[in-house]
Amino acid sequence: MIIDNFYSAEIIKFSEEAITASISLNDKHDIYKGHFPGQPIVPGVCQVLIVKELLSDCIGKDLQLISSKRIKFLSMLDPTQTSDLTAEIKFKRQESDFQVSAVLSSGLTIFLKLKGTYSGK
Repeated sequence: MIIDNFYSAEIIKFSEEAITASISLNDKHDIYKGHFPGQPIVPGVCQVLIVKELLSDCIGKDLQLISSKRIKFLSMLDPTQTSDLTAEIKFKRQESDFQVSAVLSSGLTIFLKLKGTYSGK
């Protein structure tokens, strides 16, 4: 898990089908020494992992992304320029799986759009 080191999160809203969270990125994290020196960019895999961790934490299940219809990175996310994000996650339970639609954004700038299926253990 990368929560509490790479980023911190505060759940603003949680219901049976949606989560809204405020995310604060740690722009001093060691990952930026290699991604990329002098021009830090939040890795796409970390953005996807933030969605998974928030969803897992809120529903109380360890989840895995088992398929994705869409994962789009629409803007570069420089944590020294944008460290505060909003995560909006909509989900529906279908048997043991969850159909998820998520967006990471700051103001009008969208960084990640994700549609996928997560399965819980």
